[in-house]
Amino acid sequence: MFKGYIMNDKTKFFIIDTHGGKDIESIFDDKDFVRYAWELSRFGKVSEGDLFIYRRPMKDSEFREFYFFGAGVFGAVDLINDEKNKPVVSYIREFVKFDKLILASNNDLLQYKWKFKERTKNNWEHFFNQYGMTEIKKEDFMFLTDIGVATDLPIKDTKYYALEKEEIIDELQSVYIDKEGKKKLIFGYKYERNPRLRKEALKIHGFECKACNFNFESMYGEIGKEFIEVHHIKPLSEIGRETVINPKYDLIPLCPNCHRMIHRKRNNMMSVDELKEIVKK
Repeated sequence: MFKGYIMNDKTKFFIIDTHGGKDIESIFDDKDFVRYAWELSRFGKVSEGDLFIYRRPMKDSEFREFYFFGAGVFGAVDLINDEKNKPVVSYIREFVKFDKLILASNNDLLQYKWKFKERTKNNWEHFFNQYGMTEIKKEDFMFLTDIGVATDLPIKDTKYYALEKEEIIDELQSVYIDKEGKKKLIFGYKYERNPRLRKEALKIHGFECKACNFNFESMYGEIGKEFIEVHHIKPLSEIGRETVINPKYDLIPLCPNCHRMIHRKRNNMMSVDELKEIVKK
């Protein structure tokens, strides 16, 4: 699991606290297994491709004790705005949900000798970073994933693992960075398509065509509000299997005209940049 990342000497490992939607300021619009936000001024160690373990702190836990519940890979770390504290967000690239929660009272956890830091007290007070992000060692990461993921499940690259094992992952509609392209009828399309991916892409990119800059609301008023099509930069029909879709990098809004022109030649799809050059002429 996550073998390629674990074998990379540059990969760093973290425990990140998540509140499950409770008491989150609007700028930190965290969604488990979708995106994670924090202040770069407080914690600036994370890079794209680093691995993490999810932890639910005791104050947000339904069990009155903290627990670990999943693992994943950080995507690109992007600045949200230019405020002093430098808020950033990372969309989760790949992930796995633990098939059993690791509670603070778990005996294996209590007996484990952490490699990133010695636990000198019998309780967990001040053991994890107060800012919600704690850097750990590779051995710590592997220990937690070994407990959290059942040993009888096939261990392979999570890029294909996440949605193939439905006992670990919630229903397809529950995440944004998701699996699409699997050949079965879920949403009534030839290939799987997640409507939330479209919604998330438009939240990121807006409703203006990225090729010709046309905006339907500006032209038609209220009737044109929030009308636009969303283009898969790599067509699902060419993928032929399920794949991870990141709405920031893999989806882009286009007006119907530009969208049709890009797909005009079925076996030689034009790129958005190529179409932009034609529009400029």
